Amino acid sequence: MKFNTLEQEFSYYSNVFQWHLIFSVFENRKRFETLSMSKITDLIINSFISGTIGGISGAVTTEIINKEEFKNFLLKVTKKAQSEGKLIIKNLRSFNGLRMALVFAEIYKILEENNIQNSEIKPITEKILIPVIELISEDENIENSENIKIKWAKLLTSEIQGQKVHPKFLDFMKNLEKKDAIVLDCIYNLSNSNLEANREELLEKLGKSSWTHEEMEVSLDILIGEGICRYGDPVRYKSFIGDSIILSRIGKKFMSLIN
Repeated sequence: MKFNTLEQEFSYYSNVFQWHLIFSVFENRKRFETLSMSKITDLIINSFISGTIGGISGAVTTEIINKEEFKNFLLKVTKKAQSEGKLIIKNLRSFNGLRMALVFAEIYKILEENNIQNSEIKPITEKILIPVIELISEDENIENSENIKIKWAKLLTSEIQGQKVHPKFLDFMKNLEKKDAIVLDCIYNLSNSNLEANREELLEKLGKSSWTHEEMEVSLDILIGEGICRYGDPVRYKSFIGDSIILSRIGKKFMSLIN
């Protein structure tokens, strides 16, 4: 079937495709040969309407999802991927409408709070959009971590506002667990205050969290291994002298996009 406009295609799929008919397929993460962006935007909206999320979304997110402007926003940010090839989503690894809806509703909220008009936003390129759909769909932290959800939203808001997001930053988000994000925020906040801390001081600052010393050590090692953080100059904390742990150059850029 051919459509003269993207809106016609969206309207068609909105009427034809019901979430409950294909939810089990996505739940099992089966691969699709083709999946149009119109189906995806439809699924993002209907994942909330279908009642599959229970009380997770909250009143604010539900209100956003039900806005006509939200549908227009989704169509706008996926427009470039549409023009680069209709029905371009081939062998999409996975799709989770709930997680997509949570993140994109948060993006819409950020843009609204900053008075960014629909006419000012830039469509997301296919190169970024396709992996984003897969990675968000596979990130269960989005459902139980406000921090992770907001970081995803702010990263994509940066892209929508015309700041190019390097694909490496998607890898960073893919591997960022809730506890890693807490450690990273601590280092970032120290950096903003022109302060540096060595490992022992950081571990003490993070010690109020409900996780073990070993888990915090692992998060620090992962962030350094990923290249988001690095060792700096030695600093003294109490009787301990050790190399400070600071954001790397790429880590600073990454954090500037997600905070």
